[in-house]
Formats: sequence, structure tokens, C-alpha cells
Amino acid sequence: MISFARFKQLKQARLMAAVAGLCIVVSGGSVALGAGAAGSAPTAYPASVPLASAVDTADANTFAVLDVGVGSQDAVPATETEGLAAGGFTQMFGGNLSLARQATGFQAGGAWVVPGDGAVCLIADPKYGTADQPDGAAMCSADAGAAGGYLEFTTGTLGTDTSVAGLVPNGVGSVQLQLADGSLETLPVHDNVYMSTLSENLSAVTFVLPTGQTVDLTS
Repeated sequence: MISFARFKQLKQARLMAAVAGLCIVVSGGSVALGAGAAGSAPTAYPASVPLASAVDTADANTFAVLDVGVGSQDAVPATETEGLAAGGFTQMFGGNLSLARQATGFQAGGAWVVPGDGAVCLIADPKYGTADQPDGAAMCSADAGAAGGYLEFTTGTLGTDTSVAGLVPNGVGSVQLQLADGSLETLPVHDNVYMSTLSENLSAVTFVLPTGQTVDLTS
């Protein structure tokens, strides 16, 4: 089981209220709703929604990565999906792994955008395909929250770097990270996804939507 040492509890609590339903599902079987302890056992959720049968038109118009046909190259590796079928990813948000689209263009790591039932999910692992210990996680949001850029998470393992990943709508070409030491880092967006491994703790993620609105995801 992969143990994740840190969740941004205050930010997740704020987003839970603002977006009406966020669920972090940590790969490796550890599940947290909003925020939770590392190494916790998977939570059983009621089968409240069906699996998504197709990409919502609104989501396809919002995220170009979903506005293409799905192919064999988009399949999510089993190492990145352990524990998802038994948690809120499928049972609360209807995330359908067979409809996943891989976000490409990253120098390292792997990321997949997964349609849900009135929701969108993101699976991301900046260390996928490397010799390092996996540092991946998954998160789902209702469509409105995802379209607003609130589908973002930060993970870290004890004694290692911090990883950040998120989903943004069409028209957002980069995001700016403010690190705990006060420095700034700009991340490019590939197929609506940004993702990186950081050597410092993360303080905030900011970007500008096509409407001109600045989104500030402050931890």
C-alpha cells in the first residue's frame, strides 16, 4: 500500500463546500473523503450512480482531451487504479476507466482524465514510468467544479518530494505555483492537465480562466 503523508485539509474542506462533492481516492487502496489519514482502509460507498456511458457534451466542450475518441493507448495501468473500483471514484462519481483519455506531452509521469456521471475524475502520478516509488492519486469533482479549475490535489510520501496535479479547462496554457519558500514556478498544461514533482511544499496554485477570472487555490 502506498502511504501518503499529507493532504491539504483546509483547502479540501473549502472545496467540499464550494464544489458540492469532491472525493480523493488514493491509489494503493487508501481512501479519503475530503482529507484523511495515511494508510486508512478503503471505504465502502453505496452504488449511488451508474458508471458513465459516454463523455458529457459539456465536458467534451470544456476539456479538449475528452473531445477525442478513446483508444488502446488511453488504458490506465493497473498500478494506477488499485482500490478505485471499491471507492467513491466509481460508486459516487461514476468514473468509468474504460472511457479514460491519457494526457500526453509530459517529460515524466502519467495522467488520465476519466469521465464520470455528471463528474470528471483525474488520475495522475508524476513518478509513473520511473524507478521511483509511485506517488499517484485520483480525485473526482462535479462537472461545475472541474470546469472552474478546482480539480487539483497535492500528495507526498514521508521523506520524499511533493507532487501536484490538476485539471483545467480549455484556454488555460499554464499555471503558477507558489512554493513554501516564496519562490514561483510556472507549469505548462498538457491536454488540460498540469503535473509536477516539487522539492518544496506547495502554498498556492493560480491560473487565469478564459473568462479573465483568476483562480487561486491556496493551501
